Amino acid sequence: MSFKKLNSWAKVNLSLNVIKRLPNKHHEIESLITFIQFSDEIKIKIIDKAKHKIMRFNVLQASVRAYHRNLNTHSSYKEFREARAIQRDNESKLNSLELVNYLDKYAETGKEYTKILKIIIQQNSLQDFDDAKLLPSSEKIKKLI
Repeated sequence: MSFKKLNSWAKVNLSLNVIKRLPNKHHEIESLITFIQFSDEIKIKIIDKAKHKIMRFNVLQASVRAYHRNLNTHSSYKEFREARAIQRDNESKLNSLELVNYLDKYAETGKEYTKILKIIIQQNSLQDFDDAKLLPSSEKIKKLI
């Protein structure tokens, strides 16, 4: 049996919403967090037959890149990518308040999660970033293939 030591980085909750109390006396929550440069050391028991993967990020930018990769590749976000491609193909500015509707599979709370995302986008004027280009439109991708 082997162990791995890791740092467990502290986080700051930028937003915290308690959804409901669960039968096990815990709570279902939704939160938006950021990490800070304080940590505890934890020891993890390595199980040879484990089939899961834990992502660890030392900087916020790396976690954002991983999230972009998930949005652009994971099957759960296919409808999101299709809607985004349609908005781009029509030469219109992306509309984050419309696209967020396709992120309901990210959290168990589904549509309630997207409502909270819309509030965060509006309160923080994040629509200012709607014209950011992460991938070309579907028509431009077809021309590259």
